[in-house]
Amino acid sequence: MQFGPAAAHTGSYDWSTDAVKRAELAGASVIDRFDRLQVFERDGWVCYRCEQPTDPDVSPFDPTSPTVDHVVPLSKDGEHTLANVRCCCLGCNSSKQDHAA
Repeated sequence: MQFGPAAAHTGSYDWSTDAVKRAELAGASVIDRFDRLQVFERDGWVCYRCEQPTDPDVSPFDPTSPTVDHVVPLSKDGEHTLANVRCCCLGCNSSKQDHAA
């Protein structure tokens, strides 16, 4: 099974399974299964960092594309839960790296 962006463009890609696998590999103490669409809709498709709308219709590599960001990063003992994730544009998520929001 492939993970990450390369797998995202295949018909068999399952974001939730990929996210859970990455959370397990990162050693997250709490891992919930949820769909990224839940996060985007809950947050109104607005980036929580720059407060600009994200664009679901652009390439996943476009800076305005929506991503799911862990507010407390998994690398800093964050949990993979709905309470610890927010909609974040790719530009902000990339610049944040593994720093807490």
